[in-house]
Amino acid sequence: MMDSQTLQKSKRGRKRQSDEECLSDADRLKKEKNRKAAQKCREKKEKEANDLKIRNEELERENKKLSEEKKKLEERAQEFHKIILYSKGIPTSFSYSRVI
Repeated sequence: MMDSQTLQKSKRGRKRQSDEECLSDADRLKKEKNRKAAQKCREKKEKEANDLKIRNEELERENKKLSEEKKKLEERAQEFHKIILYSKGIPTSFSYSRVI
């Protein structure tokens, strides 16, 4: 004896099959063309999402590299500023050995 879920599934399967049988050749071709277009659209969307993910990873790496370079340049600018102050006779906690 079949339970109600099994009956519903089999009814849906038969109904869809009979719907397909009732379609004209032109309608079947249109439906198949639409399925292919929908699949192509899904694949394109997935590829675009993957491309964006890769680009994001590249930009994050570049951003990290640039942030590190910025920090080094700021430290260097600070050292040059201390050299200028030292050359003007303004006392600082800077020694020339750090520059060399």
